[in-house]
Amino acid sequence: MTVLGIVRDRLIQPANNGVTTLRDGQIVQGKILKIFPNNRAEIQIGAHKLVAEITTPLSVGRGYFFQVQAADKLVQLKVIGEPLKQENSQNIVHLLTQLGIKGTKLNSQFMHALMNDKVSFTEEQLQQAVQMLEKAPSKTDAMQVLKEMIANRLPMTNTIFQALSSNQHTTISPLLHQLITELRQLPHLQDSQQKLLTLLESIVERPLSSELQLVKQMFDAPQQRETIFTLLKMAGIVDINQQVSRLNNAVGQFLQANRNHISVEQFWNSFIGREIYKESSMSQTVEQPINSLKTNFQHTTGQNIGEKEVGQFSSERSNQILQTFSTIVVNAREIQAIAAKIIGLFHHPLKTNTISSEQLATWRNMIMDELIPLLPTITKEKIRPLFQQNKMENNTQLIQLLQMMANKETYKIAQDVLLTETKEHNSLYEPLQRQFIIHINNYVQSIGLLDESQLKMHFSSILEQGETIVNHKQPETVKSLLLQMIQQENVGSNERVHQLLHFINGMQLQSVQESNNFLHAALQIPGEKLGLHKDIFMQFEGKKTEKDQIDPDYCRILFVLHLHHLQETIIDMHIQKRIISVTIFNDIHDLTYNNTDLKETLAHNLNKLHYHLSTITWKPLHVPEQNETIKQPKKDLNNQKERFDFFI
Repeated sequence: MTVLGIVRDRLIQPANNGVTTLRDGQIVQGKILKIFPNNRAEIQIGAHKLVAEITTPLSVGRGYFFQVQAADKLVQLKVIGEPLKQENSQNIVHLLTQLGIKGTKLNSQFMHALMNDKVSFTEEQLQQAVQMLEKAPSKTDAMQVLKEMIANRLPMTNTIFQALSSNQHTTISPLLHQLITELRQLPHLQDSQQKLLTLLESIVERPLSSELQLVKQMFDAPQQRETIFTLLKMAGIVDINQQVSRLNNAVGQFLQANRNHISVEQFWNSFIGREIYKESSMSQTVEQPINSLKTNFQHTTGQNIGEKEVGQFSSERSNQILQTFSTIVVNAREIQAIAAKIIGLFHHPLKTNTISSEQLATWRNMIMDELIPLLPTITKEKIRPLFQQNKMENNTQLIQLLQMMANKETYKIAQDVLLTETKEHNSLYEPLQRQFIIHINNYVQSIGLLDESQLKMHFSSILEQGETIVNHKQPETVKSLLLQMIQQENVGSNERVHQLLHFINGMQLQSVQESNNFLHAALQIPGEKLGLHKDIFMQFEGKKTEKDQIDPDYCRILFVLHLHHLQETIIDMHIQKRIISVTIFNDIHDLTYNNTDLKETLAHNLNKLHYHLSTITWKPLHVPEQNETIKQPKKDLNNQKERFDFFI
């Protein structure tokens, strides 16, 4: 079972511990405490006692199954069958028979689960549940989902059952990646499919720096590879003397060695370290991105670099590209015209090596006087060495640069990079907390969790203002695009499309639950965009405010994370009168010691929000076996994941 499933099990408990309100048609188990005149009796149902009107002679101290027939000022209960026997299994089979349901072992197990968790139900709910239970492939999972549907009074439909079932054993990211892979493999994408692919990629993929955008484009559009490579030369990212053949060889070897997982970051950092600075041949094992960036920085500056500076160095390279491309795009028309003129005058004699000394001098002077002044500063610096010696190799490099500058496609690529960078607001280099907030807001909107809510608000606004409903276009989300694809005949049977749609519906059904004066909210977020291996799960619970929101002064927040070094980690925050106590569950390290600076930073930042940090406590995530200390490494933590609900 996933973390989501465990916490969901815990979520439904507060709503079902005992019976607070009886609804017409419900079937409950009760015990007669006292008999009063006028067919009245005091009955205990769960942890609650109530006075009800009875229509059948009953015995004090005996238990019965009752069916609620009315829930006005005085509850009316109808007795079902005979008094309960000590053997609970006999009672359950007898009740099933009374309701016209087969007393099979499976149905009895389901009824037993409902009774144990004190989940009241109606005859109609039970009949619909056993029908879906019979058809379900996994009976155990189906029982859990059906029990949740009854407990939360959800419609007993197959659609809702599939929605909740899809959330049992997976998280959102694997489903998104599976659909992305299938869409990319299609030979031709329809409009809705292309929009869906773009949205999915924006949800799960980390924002790429400018250079990595270009590298990704090299993989996606091989026909543009040479142009992109030359643009990177102009930006000073790639050595001006490097040949595109070396890039093609590197790409081929990388694809062969990494067929299952292509990382443009891993490829590019490795290529920079090996091809540009000639550390070693591509036949050696590909280094990790961090190590390659360190080596790159050392070659470039002669200084050492730590992991904290890696992001800054990558940012500087991206800024260098953006500055170069900005100048190229601004001067695009003049650069293109002059490059085309020079090529037209001297291309043939240069290509056939029949150019005279006078022509060669004129050719070089035109480049120096007319073209170079229009180019970015870094490009001028990289091109000037090519004029120092009259070598065939240098002339060839200059010809390739001129051809690239005369091509319209060059400026379109540069402009696309600038537009993408503007659209992303350079979020890759934002502080982590800012990235986190941006990611949550974009994800909740893009995936479609708010679709129905926004539509309801729109129609409510129209009705209040008395306006006629006009063509209202909702923002396109993953959910709305999935619905469009299902309606199209050629993709309507796509299993991944249906599976993801059910999962999103399941998240919506489980996102907010209410019980008495409390609210329970849960949110699952793709973690890859924030650099995590697995998805993030957050749970909020607390008292309701007058606006039906969680009271920030009295609440509890649970974070379930899977971190690179700390692995599975649960952070449990209790807030009472804006005083916060934090419990960290982790099997690897006791995070409360030797972290004074981090504690002070956390306390300081919470004070800015008018909260006070009280305590930070560490506890192991899993229960250690006998004769096993907490600090001993576990061979397989995954086999014990179902046990940490004991601590939550």
